[in-house]
Amino acid sequence: MGQFIPGFSAIGPRGSWVKRVLNTESDNLIGFWLQDETSGTTAEDSSGKGNDGTYSNVTLADATLLGRPVPLYVPGDSSYLNFYSVGFNSDFDGEEGTVIVPIRVSGAGVWTDETQRTVFGALADSSNYVRLFKAINDNQFILRYMAGGTNKDIYSSGAGSLNWLWLALTWSASGDQVRGYLNGEQDGSTLSSLGSWSGSLNAGACIIGAQSTTPSYLWDGWLGPIPMWSKALTPSQVAYVS
Repeated sequence: MGQFIPGFSAIGPRGSWVKRVLNTESDNLIGFWLQDETSGTTAEDSSGKGNDGTYSNVTLADATLLGRPVPLYVPGDSSYLNFYSVGFNSDFDGEEGTVIVPIRVSGAGVWTDETQRTVFGALADSSNYVRLFKAINDNQFILRYMAGGTNKDIYSSGAGSLNWLWLALTWSASGDQVRGYLNGEQDGSTLSSLGSWSGSLNAGACIIGAQSTTPSYLWDGWLGPIPMWSKALTPSQVAYVS
């Protein structure tokens, strides 16, 4: 089952954390999937933008995080959440953004199963996408921003952990930087020399827990509430909401 994250007692009750997210760059908050539903197939967007997602074969309310239910994604069930919509495509900015994803593997073997496993992806095409995934290599997790065919990878130091990990990725073409975060602190170096994003999002490739709606690279474990902004949050803002 899920648990509170060591070192995150300052967040306080789940409601207080939600308020932190909603009060941080609220005009640029484009999706906030709490994933705390206990039934049904709709993953409600709490950002106010109405960008709801749709669950497919996800085990709802299987664990808890921040005192509320979170779902389990099971590869054998082809579990995923499709968050694409016309509205989200309009709100999304491939050149400026932030996504935060709390993850926990179902067991130690996930880190060494030699299988790529995606927790979050928003893709226009193979040259323009944002993706957070466990790599084929043992104990390796990658936060990737790809724009105009230019790849920027941050290798998370949290790989191998059995605890909840709060991963975040920010990207900014105007600031020419990509940053990764683990549990609210920057993880790895700030990357620069970004490419130029091109294209609208692919309706079948804005997915949580898999790589596409033809499910492959499926996640194996729990995923917590996921907020997303069309702006690169500052390091202090990321620390405040993760």
